[in-house]
Amino acid sequence: MRERPIGVFDSGVGGLTVVREIMSRIPCETVLYYADTAHMPYGPRPLAEIEGFALEITDFLIRKGAKAICIACNMSSAVVLDRLSRELDIPVFGMVPPGAAAAAGATRNGRIGVLATEGTVKSGAYRRAITGLKPDAVVLETACPPFVPLVENGLTGDPCCRDTVATFLQPLLEEDVDTVVLGCTHYPFLEEHIRDLAGDRAVIVDPARRTVAVMQSRLERLDLLAENADMPQHTFYASGDDTSLRRLVAAELGLPDAPVYSVDMEKTDAAVAR
Repeated sequence: MRERPIGVFDSGVGGLTVVREIMSRIPCETVLYYADTAHMPYGPRPLAEIEGFALEITDFLIRKGAKAICIACNMSSAVVLDRLSRELDIPVFGMVPPGAAAAAGATRNGRIGVLATEGTVKSGAYRRAITGLKPDAVVLETACPPFVPLVENGLTGDPCCRDTVATFLQPLLEEDVDTVVLGCTHYPFLEEHIRDLAGDRAVIVDPARRTVAVMQSRLERLDLLAENADMPQHTFYASGDDTSLRRLVAAELGLPDAPVYSVDMEKTDAAVAR
């Protein structure tokens, strides 16, 4: 059981920021990653539809042997984490509770900004989680529709990217927030711009770091941490276009030869290597 993989999923390549953290913090672990690019972006979709996607992907990853599930999508975490935690007999991890805890612990003035997708903002998950830990906190949530396309289309280095980030970040800074949560796993790919623009005015919280720390601790308590010292063989799946997935698996994870499979959920266990 220890040597079985951790299943990680997101709407696209954003969850690779979580995989990167897993590779750094618990490097013996093997990852099965699923990018639901056929249905991306999730942000404008109804929450009930997102729940359906998450349940289907989770079932796929469990059938592939996952010993734990990480919902590396803030919107999916907001919608389905509680349900999966109740219904599954394996550990399930989401982004919102760890991200909220990190933000509540980091703020000094109690004013916290959240950059997120439209769906995550609509769910109110971060506001509830943060104020549940820090009732007097003021939580300002901002939906950032252009951010995911910037990452998925490889435009993070484009001159327009910094200006786009500033458009959404500056109003939060003007509201005197001293902590900014990256409430979508795609957004750490924009972190350089965000940190540069925020300067010393705000602490930047990437929920992936706290999430993987929680994951490591829980797997250790359950005696599920991998012990294999050999290089883990991570596997990646895409339900639609896999261009961005392949590019970032190579560039950000340093795995140019990792297998990437195209998956058709309409066909049981369908996975075709490309």
